[in-house]
Amino acid sequence: MVAFAMSPKLQQKARRYFEEEELPKEIAWVECLTPVHKRLFAADLKKALDLAPEDNGALLREVIESLEATASVDADPKLRKTLQDAPRNRKRYTVWEPSEQSTK
Repeated sequence: MVAFAMSPKLQQKARRYFEEEELPKEIAWVECLTPVHKRLFAADLKKALDLAPEDNGALLREVIESLEATASVDADPKLRKTLQDAPRNRKRYTVWEPSEQSTK
């Protein structure tokens, strides 16, 4: 894995990004993701960041665009239900519901 160096100024800016209570408007759509999609986003983002230096960020852009589109669907209950109810999507688009054990 190739690690890329962050300047102190960029590190400080990144830290401030996460210290705010609200997400910056550019990524506010993340709040619309369902819990399972947030977890998938984190995993996909990690993988894309690891590959970013090698592929010039192509996978990173793809992950962000894909999850932003997913957030649009997750934010619209009517559209989400339509997608879930389509016979070909029943197994592919499921909403994660925590079990009682996982909430304890």
